[in-house]
Amino acid sequence: MMRLFCLLSVCYLWFCGFGGKQEGKVSDSALYVLKDKAYGHISKGEYQETERVCQEILQNTVWGGQEWFYTYALIYQGQARIMLGKTQEGLQDLLGAKRLAEIQHNDSALCSVYNGLGLYEQNVTCDYYRSLNYYREGCDIAERCGHRLLYCLLVANIAEVLTLRNEEAGLEYAEKCYLLGRQNNDPYLIYCGAISMARNLCLNRKMEEAWRYTREADRLSKRYDFKNRSDIYNTYGEIALEAGDYMKAGLYYEQAIREHGFSQAAYVVSTYVGYGRALMLWKNYRSGKRSLKKISLHCSGGKSTCCFQPVTIG
Repeated sequence: MMRLFCLLSVCYLWFCGFGGKQEGKVSDSALYVLKDKAYGHISKGEYQETERVCQEILQNTVWGGQEWFYTYALIYQGQARIMLGKTQEGLQDLLGAKRLAEIQHNDSALCSVYNGLGLYEQNVTCDYYRSLNYYREGCDIAERCGHRLLYCLLVANIAEVLTLRNEEAGLEYAEKCYLLGRQNNDPYLIYCGAISMARNLCLNRKMEEAWRYTREADRLSKRYDFKNRSDIYNTYGEIALEAGDYMKAGLYYEQAIREHGFSQAAYVVSTYVGYGRALMLWKNYRSGKRSLKKISLHCSGGKSTCCFQPVTIG
């Protein structure tokens, strides 16, 4: 069934995209600009803008030399849609991109596809075993073709999944991502590694170190205008909750909820879980139950069940 779905996706691309009117073709240089713009949006967590730009690329590419742009537009759009809660549409995009990448023998694009499929399994099905397999397969290809940035991003996502599973190796991968970011002077990788380090240290009750890494991620987020501020406040909330400061944790989670307009659907659930726990431990049972009820409403709406934010770009 999955193979059939993938083939149907490719047929859809042929008739709706590459088989389109030739006179609507946009120059390669213009498509490069749009691709870079889509990359910029998704790297900042601007998922709606990513989807909009990708739609522009998909509507202006034709078969016969521009398949490369179409493939990457599907990858970015697929990942953005998953983070926005449009999970089945996102999966269809990624499966179509996977088939196209295989036809083109485009290992770089295939790495990004595996990153997206791992993201789907991590966020939508919560099948962390399959998610890890996708991320590791992507890592192997990235290492083989020398794509250092993609390798680093996949390492960051492996760290997140291992953290979700409370495995000690999570800290090892988080540190690896952080150090790779430092070595490459890449603010986004440093940010991802710092957040992941903070969560792992929090689980190990090393609150002072966890706070230090969260503060570093906070500064980077402000300096480089990363839009997923909800991620920062959520992590602050986790640290305060584990430290027993339930009132402060509640305030951080409230801020995370207010920032969800710039975040992704996948991160909403963990915020309400933490907020509900903080309120109930703070003896505010009625408000805590209301917060936990919102999780049920959110999940029944078909959005997401994820606890941590993976790295989408690649």
